[in-house]
Amino acid sequence: MRPNLCKPADYQTNGLQRVVKATGKQFSFCSFVLIIIHQYKMKKLHFLFALCLMLVSTLSFAQTKPIVKFKPPKLFTQIGTFRDSVQVSVADAEDLVGKPLKVFDGAKAVYTISSYIFIYKRVGVTEDEQTGKVTPTSNLIANTFKITPLPQGWIDQVKEQVKAGDELHFVDVIAKNAKGQVMYAPNLKLVVR
Repeated sequence: MRPNLCKPADYQTNGLQRVVKATGKQFSFCSFVLIIIHQYKMKKLHFLFALCLMLVSTLSFAQTKPIVKFKPPKLFTQIGTFRDSVQVSVADAEDLVGKPLKVFDGAKAVYTISSYIFIYKRVGVTEDEQTGKVTPTSNLIANTFKITPLPQGWIDQVKEQVKAGDELHFVDVIAKNAKGQVMYAPNLKLVVR
């Protein structure tokens, strides 16, 4: 049932008050506009204006559904059997770099990975040619991927060069659930010891 949008006392129109007194009914705003059009036989321009006003008032009172906020589940990022930040041996790092990255939630529902960034942090040393002083340094090799496991060229490069002190990072992991909802998964960091 539509709510009564106006009471006769709100409008000082004699025509509406006469109709209310004669019928004993209260009218909505839309009914009020129709009564005015009928009683005063408005010109066509006024009729169109009143019709537009009636349509706008009807649309402005349309019911809307409340927006339900999506609460993403807690996700886990895993490669092999390792999650979060862990220390691994050189042999484990060589093995893990070729394995697929997986994302799942607490209910063990597997998520599809849309993209992620792989960062390989290599440690090394630089030698000053004049003084002969050796200083530790590091450099990063990174790229964004949409497939898992990594492409074969990346796997081969990491397997050849990985050593103690290096780090393998899987960051900005974007995953989709079965409904197509997109969310970030936690980062994964493997420190080679």
